[in-house]
Amino acid sequence: MPRTSVIGGEFGAYHKGVVKKMTKMFFVTLVIGVAVTAQATPQRAMDGGRIAMDLDAGIIDDVEALWLSYQLQFEPQNLPARYDGGLVEGWSCGTGLVMDIKDNWERFTPEQRARMTAMLAPWKDDLLDPATEMEPPTGDRPPDDTCFGQYGDNRVQGDHFSVEWDGNTVSQATAESFLSALEYSWDVEVEELGWLEPEGSNQWLMLAYIAEGNYGGAYTTVDMCNNHYIPYIVAYEGSFFGGTWYQDMACHEFNHSMQFGYGYAHEFWWWEATATYIEEDVYPFHNSWAPYVSGYSDNPWMAMNTSSQQEQAAFNHMYGMSILAFYLDEHVAGEDFIRQTWDESSSYGGSYSLAIPDLMEDMGQDWREIYAGFIATNTVMEYHDQSHIPDIDIEERVDEGDIPASGQSSSSTEPESLGQNYIRFDADSATDDNPDLLVNFNGGGGETADWIALLVGTDDDKVEEVVDIELDEDANGEGRMVDFGRFDHVWLVVSPMGYADNGEDYEWEADAVPAIATGDDDDDDDDDDDGLDDDDDDGNGGCQCHNAASISAGGLLPLLGLMALVLRRRV
Repeated sequence: MPRTSVIGGEFGAYHKGVVKKMTKMFFVTLVIGVAVTAQATPQRAMDGGRIAMDLDAGIIDDVEALWLSYQLQFEPQNLPARYDGGLVEGWSCGTGLVMDIKDNWERFTPEQRARMTAMLAPWKDDLLDPATEMEPPTGDRPPDDTCFGQYGDNRVQGDHFSVEWDGNTVSQATAESFLSALEYSWDVEVEELGWLEPEGSNQWLMLAYIAEGNYGGAYTTVDMCNNHYIPYIVAYEGSFFGGTWYQDMACHEFNHSMQFGYGYAHEFWWWEATATYIEEDVYPFHNSWAPYVSGYSDNPWMAMNTSSQQEQAAFNHMYGMSILAFYLDEHVAGEDFIRQTWDESSSYGGSYSLAIPDLMEDMGQDWREIYAGFIATNTVMEYHDQSHIPDIDIEERVDEGDIPASGQSSSSTEPESLGQNYIRFDADSATDDNPDLLVNFNGGGGETADWIALLVGTDDDKVEEVVDIELDEDANGEGRMVDFGRFDHVWLVVSPMGYADNGEDYEWEADAVPAIATGDDDDDDDDDDDGLDDDDDDGNGGCQCHNAASISAGGLLPLLGLMALVLRRRV
């Protein structure tokens, strides 16, 4: 489907059972050093954006694009040369792609269906064939098989999973390492964090099948079995090539298996964002999720709910939006809140239609306040793992000596709904005579006049002050950052809050201006000396920015003020 661009405790608190968990995690991590041969780093394929480009141009239709996306994910060696953009380090989740393939199954040719079945479910004749059903266990005995029976020639079993494989796809030691990672993921996500057990887990082991495929990839899906949609995981052998990649893949895919049990209300990007975020909760010392944040930080202008299986940048953006989960965790309500978004979604009907802004309001949160804190925090990515997180893409830099300055949106990066542009000003532009930064913003009307515009003062990679610019009904307004030379940088962050089919236009202009006179001299300093063009004669260019929401470091927006309080880390 095409990329969507319309929005539909205390610091250092320890988790329960942390000593036991850390001991087990050390063991799981140790296993990989002896069990998984470091043949190479897992790699995933890229297409350079050509699939989406050709789909938009009408060169291929949606089914052809879906077929090419399947090849990109699962058969990169068979991609036509035009779509071969090379390999990059990492593994890729195909959960959403397999869901799309199932929905369009009858539109593929018999040959394509046969190839996909052989790769996605090699134990079946057809991907949509009903599962082989086993008789449910009786009495109180624990599960000893999967609902589907045994599909691999070989298997190793634990308390909750059956890891299976055929022939010599992987060694038994590697399979046992995978099993350990899955069982550890269960311990953290279910027992410690309180996620819903996957459907059928009280009666059956979950199937986790390791298939042939020399690239880093995995997916999770469900099959009907004994009148229940039972999840299972398929991981490809390339995911086990060296390092701890397979452990992060295990906890990511296991999280998907639980997501199915909450229903399908969440927009799909939140599925991937949540599963990427959960990797930090399970394996906090890996930080392998961090590079995936570049899917957002490289393209912050994309709509928050951007989702695609064809367009590579949009596909990556879903994973990158895990940064919102980190914000909600670290700066708003703690890690339980992420699971609670899924608890709440289970009461909604429909598929992939529950927008996060609506959900936040239904959960008693002020979405605008959350969003303002989110985009302010992202200027310097002020999170616990800040040093690992990719920097935000800067739309425009205004260096010392370049003020006064002006700018406007670029046609290629116009912010879409809940997408942002970041403009950065060098604070060295401040002088004794002109210590304040005054910015005029014009949202330009467009499809929506519902904009948010912030001035954010940052110092030493910390957010120190935020000015929420008051905008009129046409999205016009001015904001003043007082004494802006005390920061390293001041940022103008702009974002359309409403619904729009495409990016939104805007303009801005900025200058260093004299400080606003105070006390008895107010009436005498009413000259229009701010250096900006305006139609008003009120002494500061019609600006009411000195009355805007300017918050010092001691009293930031409430959500930003939680920064030091709810940072969490499994230590």
